[in-house]
Amino acid sequence: MAKKMSVRKRIELKQLIDRELDGLYERASAVGRLMGEYFSEANKSQLRNLEAVAAAATRTSALKNHVKNQTGKDRGKSWAVSTGESTLGGQVLKLLEDLGGRASLVVENAKIEGSPEERRELARGVEIELQRGVVQTAVCAALYAGIGEAP
Repeated sequence: MAKKMSVRKRIELKQLIDRELDGLYERASAVGRLMGEYFSEANKSQLRNLEAVAAAATRTSALKNHVKNQTGKDRGKSWAVSTGESTLGGQVLKLLEDLGGRASLVVENAKIEGSPEERRELARGVEIELQRGVVQTAVCAALYAGIGEAP
């Protein structure tokens, strides 16, 4: 599908992805500020690892599985700490899981022709791009929140 897509359609799709990421900015930033609260200087590497997994992911489940794995390992610390309504990892996971539906809408709004299978594959790629953008925003917000700085 991607090989058949015109340059104009690729640009339009990229603009729709960017617009969607702009709409997710506040939510991703809020999750990032929570990360900034719960990750100390000693485990700031968790944020860099999250970015690395997002950047390298070729499957939509890779990043979600990473967050689940880290949350399961922590047992009440950082990723697994209760934030009132959920755990930190649970809030990150909820945000990531919402991206699948948003990716499908982006593809639908792009009005790209193709078989249902081709459109699902395109939506999978869009979801991965949304995951990367959301993680970049969240990590930036966490770092900006002053990880490791004295209050």
